[in-house]
Amino acid sequence: MIRDMSGHRDSEAEGHLTLTFYVTKDGEEVDDDDLKSLGRSIMAACNDPKFHQKLEKRMNSEVEELKMQLARAQEALASAIKEKETAEKIMEKYYLRVTGKNGETPASHESSPSSA
Repeated sequence: MIRDMSGHRDSEAEGHLTLTFYVTKDGEEVDDDDLKSLGRSIMAACNDPKFHQKLEKRMNSEVEELKMQLARAQEALASAIKEKETAEKIMEKYYLRVTGKNGETPASHESSPSSA
């Protein structure tokens, strides 16, 4: 939020205009690391009054794209979990069939020595 602004022109022939903005972010002083991007944002808003509307529209579009990506990732995860569960069921049935109900390996499934 811009709380106040002051400005002055240099006394030199070029007459540079210096503006000072007094701003807060969420009611607190703005961090030094954020000042550069904040200054650019203020300049862009002065040069293009619809800057923030365009920025908001762009951000909303990005949020929608991220929501779609999240939905696709959730679907892929659900599919992978279902495939894993199916594979585990198949392995469990195969294991019970190979080892028999009492845990012993039937003679027909024991490994035979391979010929060289």
